[in-house]
Amino acid sequence: MAKEGGGSVLIAAPTEAIAQTIRSVLPDGFYPVRHVSSMTLAKQRILREKTDILIVYSPLPDESGVQAAIETARQRNVGVLLFVRQEVYDQVSYTAADSGVFVLARPAGRQSIAQAVKVLYTMKNRLERLTEDNAALRRKLDDMRVVNRAKCLLIEKKQMTEEEAHHYLEKLAMDACITKREAATDIIRRLEL
Repeated sequence: MAKEGGGSVLIAAPTEAIAQTIRSVLPDGFYPVRHVSSMTLAKQRILREKTDILIVYSPLPDESGVQAAIETARQRNVGVLLFVRQEVYDQVSYTAADSGVFVLARPAGRQSIAQAVKVLYTMKNRLERLTEDNAALRRKLDDMRVVNRAKCLLIEKKQMTEEEAHHYLEKLAMDACITKREAATDIIRRLEL
C-alpha cells in the first residue's frame, strides 16, 4: 500500500546499480519501489500489479523503451518518466510530446528527478479523478436517456402528460424499491412491443 504522499514506483533500468541511484533520489513516501531489468518485464509487472509511476532508463537490453513508455502512458493510468541520452533528447521529447511521458536527458539532477516524479504523481491522480468523474457523468446521461425514452413512450402510448409520466416513473421506482432507470427499462420493455 502507498504511504501518505506517494505511490508505487516501477523502475525499468538495465542494472540494479542504476535503479538504486534512481531510488535514492525519489521523494519520501513512494512505496513500494520495484526494479526490473527489461521493458518486457516492466509490461508484465504493470499488468499484474498496481503501478503509479514507471521510470524507464533507456535504452534497455530488450528495446529502447521509448515506444513502450509512450504506449504505457497512453493505455494505462501510469505516470511515465523516461530517461534518454542527451543526443536523442530533442527527438524523443518531440515523439512523446502528446503522450504524457515526461522526458529527462541523462544525466539529470536529483532535484529535477524528484520534481518530475512529484508532478507525474499529481497529474496521474488528477487524470484518475477526471476519468472517474467522466464515467459518472456518462452513466447519468445514459440514465437520463433511458428515463426520457420511457417518458416518451408513456406520453405516446398511454396519452400521459410529461408531468404525469414523470410522476408515474418515480412512483413505480419507489413502490418497487428500484432505480428510476430500472423502472424506465421495464416500461420500455413492456411498451415497445
